[in-house]
Amino acid sequence: MFGLTNKEKINSLILNASQNCIEIYTSGIKNLLDKQDRLGNQEMEQCVIHIRREYLDAVTNSVLTFFQNSSPAIYSRLQMAMISPGICDMDDDLVNLDIGLSAGVLYALCYYAVTNKKAKTYDCSKLSHLQNDLMNQALAKLSENM
Repeated sequence: MFGLTNKEKINSLILNASQNCIEIYTSGIKNLLDKQDRLGNQEMEQCVIHIRREYLDAVTNSVLTFFQNSSPAIYSRLQMAMISPGICDMDDDLVNLDIGLSAGVLYALCYYAVTNKKAKTYDCSKLSHLQNDLMNQALAKLSENM
């Protein structure tokens, strides 16, 4: 009766995955900083984009693996939503696998796969901001240790 809602479960899953994968982001940035003297601004920018993408991919893969193992039916709907984001009322531009999926976009896809309903924009935005906060906190901690 007092269990978590689908929204809370998906939020928790994505935030936990974001936290568990943050070392990928931190170590990537640390490695980049170690070689920053040898790179130009444009190369640095491309490296940061690549590191962010690796982190977002790790979070996405963690969530996908969870659903693949716990519910093949939800996993199938999630795959379908990733291929055709219009079915969950999302713009195709938001689901850009070339740059990675933010926590908010991933939430929208998962929410649709679990409930067959469109996620609220506020919930998606809030989760993306929380994930960005995690990344900023990791950078701040890295900066303190240098």
